[in-house]
This record gives sequence, C-alpha cells and structure tokens, in this order.
Amino acid sequence: MIKLIVRWDVLFAEMDKKSLAELVVIPTIRQNLYRLISCGRRYIHECGKKLRGGSMIVKRALMCASSR
Repeated sequence: MIKLIVRWDVLFAEMDKKSLAELVVIPTIRQNLYRLISCGRRYIHECGKKLRGGSMIVKRALMCASSR
C-alpha cells in the first residue's frame, strides 16, 4: 500500500481565497450534488443499521477487508 501525503497548505497557497471559498461551499437543495450526497448519507446510514443487527462474522470480515 502506498501512502500519499498531501501538504494542503502548499497546494492551495497560490489559490485566491474567493475561488477557494466557492470550491468548498456546501451544495444547496436545488443542486444535483446535494441529491448525490444525501443519497450517499442515506446508504451509509442503512448499512450501519444493518451492521448493528447483523452477524459478527460479517462485521469482522468487513473490518479485516478495510484494514488491508
């Protein structure tokens, strides 16, 4: 596994603050990105609910797979 270290302060040092603020703004309800983010949150929430009541064997297998 290769770890990549990013110096965010150096990466955005040349960028103007106004364009940086526009880049990180939270999407509004009318934007398509908002729908995508809310769908992802709902999916993660549903997976969490199923894992809380699910099999310990499945949970351990998922934890082992994520640490590789």
